[in-house]
Amino acid sequence: MTSEIKREELASTEALRKRILSRNCGWDESQRLLAVLKARLDESEVETVLAYLSGYKTIPPTFREFVENDDFGGQAFSMYPFWIDLFEEKLFPTRYGSPYSLVINQSAIGTGKTFSSSVCLMYELCRFLHLEDPHDRYNLTRSTKLTAGLYTPTLSLGQAILLDPIDQMLADNPFFYRDMQAAKKANAQTKFTRNIDLVLLSRVQQSVGRGIFVFLSDETSEVVQHGMAEKTIRSLTRRQHSRFGNKDGTLPAGRGYIMSSAKGNDSVVESVIADLSDSARDRTLFVQEPQWSVKPDKFDKRTHPVFIGSETSDPFVYETREAAEAEKDPDIIGRIIEVPINVLDMFKANCVEALQDLAGVTTLSSVTFFPSVEQLTRSLSWSNEVKQALIPVGMKDIGTTRLIDYINVDRIKVFLQGREIFIHLDPALTGDNFGIAISYVDDWVKMERYNAVDNTTVERALPVIVTPVVMGLTAKPGSEIPFTLVEELILDLALNNIRIGKVTFDTFQSRQLQQRLVNAGFNAEVRSLDRNKSSYIEFRRLVGENRWLGPDLPLLKKEMQELVDVGSKIDHPPLGSKDLVDSACGSVINAIESVADRSEAMATGREINTLDEFVKANAGKERPEDMLKRAMTGGGLDDIFDDDEESPLRDGDIGESVLDLTDLEEFFEGL
Repeated sequence: MTSEIKREELASTEALRKRILSRNCGWDESQRLLAVLKARLDESEVETVLAYLSGYKTIPPTFREFVENDDFGGQAFSMYPFWIDLFEEKLFPTRYGSPYSLVINQSAIGTGKTFSSSVCLMYELCRFLHLEDPHDRYNLTRSTKLTAGLYTPTLSLGQAILLDPIDQMLADNPFFYRDMQAAKKANAQTKFTRNIDLVLLSRVQQSVGRGIFVFLSDETSEVVQHGMAEKTIRSLTRRQHSRFGNKDGTLPAGRGYIMSSAKGNDSVVESVIADLSDSARDRTLFVQEPQWSVKPDKFDKRTHPVFIGSETSDPFVYETREAAEAEKDPDIIGRIIEVPINVLDMFKANCVEALQDLAGVTTLSSVTFFPSVEQLTRSLSWSNEVKQALIPVGMKDIGTTRLIDYINVDRIKVFLQGREIFIHLDPALTGDNFGIAISYVDDWVKMERYNAVDNTTVERALPVIVTPVVMGLTAKPGSEIPFTLVEELILDLALNNIRIGKVTFDTFQSRQLQQRLVNAGFNAEVRSLDRNKSSYIEFRRLVGENRWLGPDLPLLKKEMQELVDVGSKIDHPPLGSKDLVDSACGSVINAIESVADRSEAMATGREINTLDEFVKANAGKERPEDMLKRAMTGGGLDDIFDDDEESPLRDGDIGESVLDLTDLEEFFEGL
């Protein structure tokens, strides 16, 4: 922690100036110094002394002077008054510093956040050009290009989005125009005099040899590969602080500006925020404003309450104000906002999009691949037939551990009633989890489908898929996940008279396991979920149409909630995972493909549109627990298991089943 300014230093102007210029005087100390000067000097004298102590040749303008004075910008800026007031009060309360080192603006679209941030960057440039000797001020070599950086994923994109508009504003600004003309006349290699520059950056390597004293990152950086933008922003911030920062972490001149529309916890901005230390958060100005705060004259003063959603509930518009006022839960009350009534219809039509675009509010539904939290919760309501969701295994477990012991095999056989299962494996050796999922076709429902050829709707029978098993294998410390255990699991399922329709693998790492299963008589092949998005899109359709039921497994739900569409594929956030949901999706698609050509299903299809109706329609259908009870009380097993059922193995390649009906009857009698 920076020490207090000593009384003797106040008595020595040069000692105090040296202390400030050596960056030993942080923001809090500068405010105490300002209070002392104001008590002893006239206002004009205070500004002159502060400029001298801070290394300025001439007194720089205040932020309001910069945006309103014709010599700097005047009408050329045309900023919303909201931003001028906010930045003057919070970001630039004085001419010589700021309590914040980073600005993260996630306000609604149409609020002018890119334009206002560009003006802030130009103001930082203006203050830098007022320094007497910026290189000497920050102890940098004369060859160092002092740079205002504009970060975008590609140079062509940055040219159109950031550089061209800023260049035009600079040309219309008398102060900057004079300096740029002087630099041009002196054949300078930089845009401004004294080796000060403005450049586009698409990679952190382009900043090598430059002193980045201020940078701006627009939301266009979101299109880059996961992790690249975050790495670049963190690197720019570190370089900025190492060269220009005070010892208390503040910046006397120059800041970082990051802009993004509300997206969610998978975005570049959210990753940067999550990486901030507590002290860095204290030095960050977070801005997230709705359109009606920035442009109040365009919105009705009358408002209506809207719930913005949570991790368990979708956002919605309250029917009446009384309903909102009757809420007792503080967590819900804290997530209710007031929306102008002249845009309320937009919230009623699509609450998620309106919250994101108009209110600048991120909801889980606005950013995740599966849009409805409540729908996902309803779908993940099946009991998980695995005794342990994540199972630590290692090479020493070969011969001693059987994965089938972790699965409620007998309950699954009751569910199946002789139907085939479909398995998908998402292999991993170390690091990630090895995902395993089992699905089957449980029922059929009738639904209407649009026919684009003749603009009509067609009634089709569509399968209802149940995934009773989702599990993951994790490598024990210092070991790998043995594929042998997975092979044994599949063989054990088959030997328990469970018909296996298909086994698929997500990577070619498992080629040997695939070949061994094919040789054993199984239908096994590679299915990659990362090559395109079609499998996940079909999976999402099933969830949205209430045609999928999965296990109530917290990790699976977390992975599904965090999935995002990154363009070429469906992926997880940088610190997330999708091993379990990958395996679930693959097994579901296997099951769907197995019945794709069954036209006879139309005869048994029923028109059921929601999961609640599906449950109600099946209310009289015997559930697995009842079947087990009936079997245990002597009701017989013939109507549950078919003794003549086709073996899951071809030509008995692995031998005869070790569990027949006699074994099952003895098993139930022994319970």
